[in-house]
Amino acid sequence: MKRILSFSLILILLLSLLSGCGGAPAAPETERASGTAAPEPPFLPEDAYYDGYTFTVLAASGAPRGDFSSERMETPLLREAVYRRDREAQDTLGITLRTREAFGYLSAASRGEGYRALVLSYGAETCDYDLAAIGAFDAAVLSYCGLLQDLRALSFPDLSRPWWDQAVGKDLSFSGRLFLAAGDLLPANTEAVGCVLAQDALLGGEGARSLRSLVLEGRFTWEELGRAASALPASPDGETPASVIVSGGTVLSALEAAGCRLARTDADGRLTLTLGEPAVKTALAAYAALAFDPARSYSPQREGEAVGRWDALRDNAFASGDGVFCFTSLSAVPALRERGVSFSVLPYPKVDPAAEYQSPLDLFGTDLLCLPFYQQDRERTGIVTEELAFLSRELIRPALADRCLPETGERREEETELFDLLLSRRAYDLGALYGLGDYPLTLPAADGPAEFEAAAEAGRALASDQIGKINEKLAELYLGVR
Repeated sequence: MKRILSFSLILILLLSLLSGCGGAPAAPETERASGTAAPEPPFLPEDAYYDGYTFTVLAASGAPRGDFSSERMETPLLREAVYRRDREAQDTLGITLRTREAFGYLSAASRGEGYRALVLSYGAETCDYDLAAIGAFDAAVLSYCGLLQDLRALSFPDLSRPWWDQAVGKDLSFSGRLFLAAGDLLPANTEAVGCVLAQDALLGGEGARSLRSLVLEGRFTWEELGRAASALPASPDGETPASVIVSGGTVLSALEAAGCRLARTDADGRLTLTLGEPAVKTALAAYAALAFDPARSYSPQREGEAVGRWDALRDNAFASGDGVFCFTSLSAVPALRERGVSFSVLPYPKVDPAAEYQSPLDLFGTDLLCLPFYQQDRERTGIVTEELAFLSRELIRPALADRCLPETGERREEETELFDLLLSRRAYDLGALYGLGDYPLTLPAADGPAEFEAAAEAGRALASDQIGKINEKLAELYLGVR
């Protein structure tokens, strides 16, 4: 295969690396996570059997995760599901799965263990890893460095199948090329999905049911959310709970849920800053009407609380009934269920009723899959990856749903539809992954439209300079420009 990375670029990557160093029992049968029919299994070649080949996965995240290590999963059902997936894949394909783990802090401003491992492996021209599941920030940088296989050039994995997240192809491709993937094979990513919790006790039984129906009909907008919160009567002591509970980062999540991004690639594969688009201003105004209004919202950030306490204070306020809607992620749901709080799990509201729901992601808790450039057998790697992803859909997704959904009853079926809706379209933002303009740090600190606009303008020059450098690399690697 033609080398697509020049020696000078390898040297730059290696220099940047050096300067930046700092048996379970079989799972019981589980119910399907949705009422839809099971997807057809992957159409793998009949001779896909590899006589004991050791298939090595690099798992390099910001923190230990259980995607390829069953013992790291938090519940017995999840541990058993991951074990069973791995066992079935090994038996079906005649492989031995091996995971090499490396964990460390990740951000858009630094390079983590996944970046380091793949740069060193590429520089040595060795096939150390068949598949890599690495932190989203590292994966995004590697995607414009030429160190990864173009997944769209391979027969497998078939990224059109339902166990793959189709949004990755929409949001993270370059000139028709796609180097990253996500989906059911990364179950721990589910905890990073942004959601809105709706307090049953405040909405009342009929109010909560009406709201869930509104969501499933595709009509859950910021306007409807505000209307539902405003309809609540004052409590006997005269205190009215906040309409929404928010914390740092919610404003960017709200923009992504509205279809906005800090940056996108255009038809020519060039990265462009999109923060100033009219759609951003519209979405910001819809969010601000509730979340930036101190009379209608509670924010630990606004109260001057330390960053490390924001999540706990937000969840405690919701559990105490101090707010109707809480903007959080699925990671908060199991603990709140255990505390006996009754609530519905909804997607972020839309601005345009005709648009699709999009679920923002906590990028610090998100990994992405990639195939390192050097492979002993690309087809074998793709086939094994496809089988693992399919089995994850069949075995692990139902166990994930069990962590988030009410245990029994008619409501479980309705909440299952909401859970599937949350996972159906996730939002990936290249601008946030690249840390353009330091926006992931500065924009969440804004507590009003004026502050947001000021932070956006302050970072524009830096963002433009970063985009220029990224586009130079893209042009050299993928467009044949020297």
